[in-house]
Amino acid sequence: CRAESTSVLVDLNTISAGTISSPVTTVCNGSIPPLIASTAAAIADPGATLSYIWASKPVGGPTWSAAAGTNNLATYQSGALTVSTEFIRGAISTEGALTCSVSSTIITINVNPVINLPTASADQVICPGDTPLQFSFVGANTSAGYVNQWFESSDDVAYTAILGAFGINYSAPALSSAKFYKLQTTYTAGGISCTSTSTGAAGTIAVAVNAIPNSPNIT
Repeated sequence: CRAESTSVLVDLNTISAGTISSPVTTVCNGSIPPLIASTAAAIADPGATLSYIWASKPVGGPTWSAAAGTNNLATYQSGALTVSTEFIRGAISTEGALTCSVSSTIITINVNPVINLPTASADQVICPGDTPLQFSFVGANTSAGYVNQWFESSDDVAYTAILGAFGINYSAPALSSAKFYKLQTTYTAGGISCTSTSTGAAGTIAVAVNAIPNSPNIT
């Protein structure tokens, strides 16, 4: 004798992760990286509800956590980064009471180190035609990858690079009018250059030039 049961339909809830990409791999410290794009959307079964969730963690960190800001779209816009960070997109397919998920490949955005704000040597006052004492900056980055360039101004507003003036020390020529000096530090790594210029009174060297006194009238 033989008896047949009723049939049971097993509906598989499947999902593919899709792909994501970033136009950059490195940013300057404190910069906002470009949007992480969705180059291929995740695909869920017909009739299932597709949703996304982005997660992030510091490079080398042990635990993923929900990415800051709006993290439920196909794309993701990070805020400003101060540490190298990994991003991943989770795709979720919900059908009835069953939820299935899959993750994309990881996007890594490296963050270049903070550039120091150096402190300038003291301001100077000289007579017309005199040569100032050598200028210097303390605390500037000087290791591999860093370049320090001196800038000069006549009004402390518009500054121009001094040709060939690199390093943390600079000897100006004889001066006949007031000048101001700053130091610009550039760090290059990961295909980008990050720049910081000394600022404020602590980051500016002012050289004042005394006026030539009038010759006395002797009668």
